[in-house]
Amino acid sequence: MTLSAPPSVVDAPDRRARAVWARVDDGFWVANAEGAFLGSVDAVAAGFVARDAQGTPIGLFTTLTAAQLSLDTVETPRNIRRRERRLRSMATTATVMGAAALSLALTAGVLAPHL
Repeated sequence: MTLSAPPSVVDAPDRRARAVWARVDDGFWVANAEGAFLGSVDAVAAGFVARDAQGTPIGLFTTLTAAQLSLDTVETPRNIRRRERRLRSMATTATVMGAAALSLALTAGVLAPHL
């Protein structure tokens, strides 16, 4: 029985989807990878604003390349943390709104017999 050596890290294929950039208007670029929209970069007076696929600003960058690299992959730790914060915020907002609706419904139920 012969044991083969495991593939080295160098031999492992890059699993990340490569971003393909397209300039769609003066000062506006969009990126996609394997058909999925990754985000956009917009030229502004102060530099370049990168936005993720949901339109959330990632940051203001001094160069186009830096802005594009910020969207290199949707799975960067920074993008994952941003997405998790947004989801937590949405869950908190939904919980507060649900509690407010419940208290309003209970109040209406209590007051209805007296009207």
